[in-house]
Amino acid sequence: MKRLIIILLGTVLIYDTYGQCGRDINWFFGYNTMKHNGTRIRFAPDKSTIDSIKLFENFSGYASFISSRNDGEFLMYSNGCRIYGSDYQVLENGYGINDISAESFNSCYSFENLGHIGWMQDCLFIPCDEKDSCFLYVYKPYNEYMPNTTSVDKIAFAKVCQKEGGKYMVLTKDSVFYNEQNQGSGLNLLRKKNSNNWWLTSCSDSINSLLIFEVKGANIIFKNKQYFPELKADRQNSVSSKFSAQGDLYAVYDVPLDSANCWVRLFSFDRAIGEFGYLQSWKVPMQKSLSGGVEFSGSGRFLYVSAATKIFQYDLWAADIPGSVETVAEYDGFQELGFAGNFFYPQRAPDCRIYINSSSSLKYLHYIDKPEVKGIGCDVMQHALELYEWHSGSIPYYPNYRLDTGCPVCDSTIALPDPVATYSVPVSRGYIMVYPNPVKNILSVIPLAGTLQSSGEIVVINTNGIRMMQVSLDREGSKIEQDVSDWPAGMYMVLYKQHGKILQTEKVVIY
Repeated sequence: MKRLIIILLGTVLIYDTYGQCGRDINWFFGYNTMKHNGTRIRFAPDKSTIDSIKLFENFSGYASFISSRNDGEFLMYSNGCRIYGSDYQVLENGYGINDISAESFNSCYSFENLGHIGWMQDCLFIPCDEKDSCFLYVYKPYNEYMPNTTSVDKIAFAKVCQKEGGKYMVLTKDSVFYNEQNQGSGLNLLRKKNSNNWWLTSCSDSINSLLIFEVKGANIIFKNKQYFPELKADRQNSVSSKFSAQGDLYAVYDVPLDSANCWVRLFSFDRAIGEFGYLQSWKVPMQKSLSGGVEFSGSGRFLYVSAATKIFQYDLWAADIPGSVETVAEYDGFQELGFAGNFFYPQRAPDCRIYINSSSSLKYLHYIDKPEVKGIGCDVMQHALELYEWHSGSIPYYPNYRLDTGCPVCDSTIALPDPVATYSVPVSRGYIMVYPNPVKNILSVIPLAGTLQSSGEIVVINTNGIRMMQVSLDREGSKIEQDVSDWPAGMYMVLYKQHGKILQTEKVVIY
């Protein structure tokens, strides 16, 4: 499929051969229980698709990343604890990422099974070559010495190589290449100008410095910890950082500890020599919140700042960038099961839209439909794209793999996916079905035929973790019914367990 370059009323039509531009077209969204279901959006030419996927184990976007071939074939992903292949099974030697051994199976999980508890942009895949025979999975391991801070004390990588027959295996892991304190987020990747090498950058331990590494094949080489005398040496507390699609600008969304506001810090970047230049900083015009981030429009003209209850647009071509601010959206108060559908992390997609998740676990994404249009005409669509599952704050972070490859930044002619299917009957999600939902009187739990390999139990807990019900279930178990009419209204979790291990969870609302 070939297209000419035309820019008209915010629409970008670009010559595009998707055969070699597919590294970023597969987006996974995880879930926050052992249900292990997720949603995949595939940004295919002409029209995107959205479908439900069955994950071997779970992940949250705080520490997840997906890797695909140049041609768009999905290869592998990680939840920050393990690396999985295209069959959703753990790769050979894929356990034990982030200093967690295979024996410490549950140590890598929170109660809600989110995977490694990190932050946005604390991991990414780097292709070692254009043949996709080798990848480096770069990540920021959990700081065992400072567990209650956003700082980490090292950056490491795992090397994933292709074996004979085409399957992948993890060759090495937990290879530390930076062993000093730094911010637990802010990994970015950018192709070096006129080179096959990459610049890997990271937020540092203080606001006035950034880390720069050069990636040569399977080697990561420390280049510089660049300081900026214009900025104070305060502790780093950045939430999001992005390069523009052209690679010449870099923006950081920062939440300073000594300020009532969030700040945006803007830098230039020289891709030839790997060097930043400080440009300016400005306050975001609202109270600070960790729920937020930054993203550039595809042309690099507009910078969008998502900040919990508002989305701001800045015109980077204006003489006064901070003064060009326009509020293009205010949170409309939407909630689902009591979870707020606010604005959290923005990510530009192959269809040129900017998608934004919520800090809560919802089944919806917001998106900016026309990011190249100035002002409210950019059309922020709140909770407008429904997913199959609650996304637990997850949204993929992709660096710009397309720069200097002949691939377009994005293609705004790609249509949105069709709405997800809706169900009027109970839906199988693994071992049990739970209905009705929401429920007022009798809650039913039905074991699915042929799925129970051994005896288990059904446990229902409330949001405070208090057990409301526990019933044994043998492999030929029949339907379980529970009168919940006198239970307090609210959300509950139905757990199916075997041998002490949670195999499936379902959220149920009692009204």
